[in-house]
Formats: sequence, C-alpha cells, structure tokens
Amino acid sequence: MIKNNKKPLRIGLLIHNIESTFSDSIINYTAEACKIYGAELVVLPLREINGNFGKFTYQFWKLYPLITDKNIDALVVMSNTQCHHIGPENFAKRIKALGNFPIISVGTDLPEIPSIITDNRSGFAELITHLIEKHKCRRIALLSAKNVSQESIDLIQFFKDILAKHNVPFYEDLVFYGNFSYLSGYQCFSDYHSKEDLNFDAVVSLNDDMAQGCIHYFSSIGINVPDNVIVTGYDDIAIETNNLMELSTVNQRLLTQLKLAVDYAFQMNEGKPVPKLTKIKTILHLRHSCGCNNTQDISSVRHKLIMEPLDLRYQINCLRYFEDGLNAEITLNQLQKILKEDLLRFDIQEFCICLYPSPIYIDKDITFIPPEEVTVFMGFNENKHIEIPPNKRFDPRKQLYPDGLFNDGEHTAIFMPLYHEHIQFGYFLVSKGSFFSIIYEMFQSTFSRIFASAYAFTGRNEELKSLQKQNRNLEEQNLTLNTISLTDEMTGIFNRRGLVRYASTKIQSAAQNKRTGLVIYGDMDGLKKINDTFGHDAGDEAILAETEIFQKVFRETDIIARIGGDEFVVVAFDMKKSNIKSIRTRVDKACENWNEETSLPFKMSISIGACEFNEANHELESLLIKADANLYKAKRKRHRNLAGISQLIKS
Repeated sequence: MIKNNKKPLRIGLLIHNIESTFSDSIINYTAEACKIYGAELVVLPLREINGNFGKFTYQFWKLYPLITDKNIDALVVMSNTQCHHIGPENFAKRIKALGNFPIISVGTDLPEIPSIITDNRSGFAELITHLIEKHKCRRIALLSAKNVSQESIDLIQFFKDILAKHNVPFYEDLVFYGNFSYLSGYQCFSDYHSKEDLNFDAVVSLNDDMAQGCIHYFSSIGINVPDNVIVTGYDDIAIETNNLMELSTVNQRLLTQLKLAVDYAFQMNEGKPVPKLTKIKTILHLRHSCGCNNTQDISSVRHKLIMEPLDLRYQINCLRYFEDGLNAEITLNQLQKILKEDLLRFDIQEFCICLYPSPIYIDKDITFIPPEEVTVFMGFNENKHIEIPPNKRFDPRKQLYPDGLFNDGEHTAIFMPLYHEHIQFGYFLVSKGSFFSIIYEMFQSTFSRIFASAYAFTGRNEELKSLQKQNRNLEEQNLTLNTISLTDEMTGIFNRRGLVRYASTKIQSAAQNKRTGLVIYGDMDGLKKINDTFGHDAGDEAILAETEIFQKVFRETDIIARIGGDEFVVVAFDMKKSNIKSIRTRVDKACENWNEETSLPFKMSISIGACEFNEANHELESLLIKADANLYKAKRKRHRNLAGISQLIKS
C-alpha cells in the first residue's frame, strides 16, 4: 500500500453530493487539510449505491470502477450517507475492491477500514439536558429523516434515553420527518399556522439545515424563536440562508475529523499504522435560538442577508443564460469553440471533458466496464494558460485527467458523469470556484442536456450529409432501382432487401466510429401449430403480433426487418453482448403482456439469438449466420424447457 511518488498525493473524497451546506463544508475542510500536505483533491459526488434519488442518478455511482489505485492515492469516504441501501459490510467490500490504496471512513465504523466517528453522547446529552433543566421544556419535538444513517439512528435512541433519564415523555406524534435539507425543514411544520397551534416547547433537529428551514417557516407565520418555541440543530456549520438567527447546535468538529482523515491517509501511504477506530467528542454551542447568548453580533449576518440573495440571483441567472445561449441546435464542434467563455462566467478556472470511444448504454442492472481509452473533448487551466489539445487520448483507469490540470493546489476537482438518461458519453471534471456549490450541481445536469442535444444534432447533421451524398450517387444510377420495394407488404417494416440495403451501411458507419451493436435473429415458437389449429389467418395475426412486440421492445433508432415467414432480424446500435440477457427478458415480458391483453386463442412466444458487431466484425451476412446459429441454440434450449408446444394454445 506504500507509494513513494515524487508527484503530490492525490486524495479522493467520496461524498453523496455537493449541493448541501454540509457537503460544502466537507469539501472546504478537506481541501484545507490537503493544502497543508500539498496534496491534490478530487471530489467524487457519486450519490449512494442503489439509492433512489432520481430515475437516472445511478449514472453517478456507476462510475465507481473508474476509481483505481492508479489514479487515486488514497480515499476519504463520507460513509454516513453511503450505507442506507447496501449496509456497512457490503459497502466496505465494494470500496476495498476498487484498489490497493489507503481508505479512511468518516462517519461510520466500517469493517477492516480505519474509521473516524463522532462521540455524539457528550454534546447531544448536554443539549437535551440544557433544554430540560435551563428552559424547563417538557414537550420536545424531534426533527429527523427517514432512511437515516446509523449515526442518526443512534442519536434518536439517545434522545429517548435522555428524556427518560429526566422523566420527560417521548411523544411519537412529535416526531417530524424531513430529508436533511433546508426546504424539508421549512415544509415539515406546514400544518402549524400560528403560535396557538404549537403543542411543543422545543424542536431538536438532527442537522442545522433543517433547523434553519424550520426557523424560517415559523418566522413566516409569526412564531418567534426563541420566545414562542426553541429550535436547536446539529452540525454547527455555516448556513447559507437569509436567517438572522444564530443557532444553538452541537459541533461535530468536522474540520478536526477531516484533517485527521487526510493525516491518516499520509501515514498509511508511508506504511505507518493508524488506529482502527477514532472517536471525536462533540461540543455544545449555545446561541440565540434557545434564548441563550442574546448579545449576538448581527452585522456580519446582516451583510449576508443583503449580499447572498443578490449573489445567488446572479449565479442562477448565469445558469439560465448558459442554458438559453446553448439551447439552439449546435454541433459538437460549435460547442467546443464557444463553451470556455461560458465556463469562465461560472468562475470555472479548470475544466476537462473526457469522452468514451462511443456512448455507453447503462441501466441500473448493467455492470459498467470502464473503457481502456478516453478522448479529451476540451480541457484548460486558465490560471496557467494551459489548453489540452482536443482528441488527446489516455487510459482513465490510470489517470482521470491529463497532466497539467488540477495539480497546482489552487482548485479542487469535482468529478461528474456526462449522461442523458441511459446513455453515458463520458465524464467531466470542473474546478470549484466562488459560486454556491448547488450551482455547480445544477450545472452538471444542465451541461449534460446541452451536450446530449449537440451530440444528437451532430449525428443528424452528419447523417443528413451522408444521405445527401448517397442520393446524388443514386441519381446517377439506373432509375429503375427506385421501383424496388424495400418494405414487407404484410407488416410495413423492412424486408430482406431493405435490411441489406439499410443495415449494411449503418453497421459499417458505426464500426468505423468504433461503436458496437447487436444483430438479433428472432422467430416465433409454434407458428406451424397455430396455422394447423386455427388457420393461416390466425398465423398472419401472430406475425403481426410479433412485429408489434419487436417494435415495443426496441427503439425507433433500431432497424427491424421481416426476412421471411416468422423470421425477424433487429439491428440494435450502442449495445453489447452483456445486453442480450436483458433484451431476452424484455421480449419475454412483452409476449406475456400481449398474451394477457388479447383475446386471440393462442399465446405468443419468441426465441432470439444474437451476436455483437464491432470494428473487427461488421459484415452483415456473416453476422446473420452467427445470430441464426445462436437462435437455433436458444430455440433448442427453450423447447427443452417447455412442457410441449401445445402450451402455446390458450385453454
């Protein structure tokens, strides 16, 4: 695990996101610790494995395999937000499998990984005791969250224990659930409309963001904190809100934890032992929100009240103008030329986009295998006047970004996926400037949409040029070719001639651009039985149903053809062998749905066989032969599993 590099150590910070104030503090504190050691910091906001924070946010944690011991020297993991869906043991195995580098956990005690956790009992016990003894609180509400970390679960139980110790009841109906965000704290008490509605003396929030949101809501309906109700927090971090309220809270000594984590990373890198478990005691800070320390100096807070909304409004406008300005139909080449000017408006001084050889289709159940090579779309370090030449190639498993970027200790690199829905184009790294962190989080989704649009428009533009050239060539050929039908009369899709004419060109073009795909051969199980039992009209209905099923399963950009009888061929682009199993499952499911929804007397069952085309294997005829052979194997296996072909007849 020892690395004696002449280059500065590169520390990875694995964190859920960069949009919250808490995350912002974590990044700033870790950067401060790295600067002491002259280390580079790469922030990895990869959400949570198997988390359900959005339909396509799995694209973030699918990037885990790009973290290796060749491109990261040590990994600091904010683990208290990472174990909700896979548990500490499985999460520990997952990150240890990334590479042979030092790993330090902050927040959760992970098996066989040095861990730094807070001893919540000291500060939290003082806080609850202070509310009970000093302020005589007897009905104390708890502002928590669902699907919380082990740390929060321990705090909730400890809250109950302290109340019981002081003979103060715990009220289940006074537990409110947010999601640790400022907005959720604001919304949790929406059933309360005036101070007469209050049925509690105090609100104990499990983080500061929700506490400040709660205070803001109470203020909006005329409830005064602390005169009418006390509100306390937990974290003691700088809240970027418009509240003038100094918050009584428990300080987790986050800076101490993160400095210690970076220190452990360096010690482990040098082969020195570090403690398996380190506990940091929390400290209670009493301020105005509980009625103590009423002599608050509000001059600095007043400055924030005036300036921060103006700053945020300006930054949101920058984001809006960025999207509006690039929302037109532009090609990737045009985007490349104008993007830098827009990035500098966001105080982004360093930036790099790394693209895969071809876009990769990824869904939640597909294992992402990193490509051996990425290509720089654009990259620059404005301070050093460095421009990375476009099309520069390197192995992302050995270095995440080209030399010359993010290595001066001035900027923190934030690593993010570049994707649109299921399609991942690559990734990009952006330096964190003076804007609010949530703006950079929003920038990721905005820029991804802009890039996907430019990519699609470029493809359409190139395809249009190619088609125009083909049309000119066709006009010079025998005009009688125009009378040849390329369409199957019964189904309205391509026939064999149409398949050969259209798919051959498409496959060749994809292969030249290093894209992969699948040629899929499929036919119906038991068409002869259907014809013999119900007549050929029923057989025709079955063939039309087969067409409908393939059109539902595959995309509009895929090529579907009927090449004879019940034999169909599909050419699906940007797919790999690993997709065959999920495609077969979708075909089977579509057949099941058709069988349930129709009143015809037979059941649909379709067997498929497939093979992958790529740069080395792209001749249509040979691909059809291989796919047909694989279909034969699949059909034989399916028939062995069936009780008999008669089961395709509805009872």
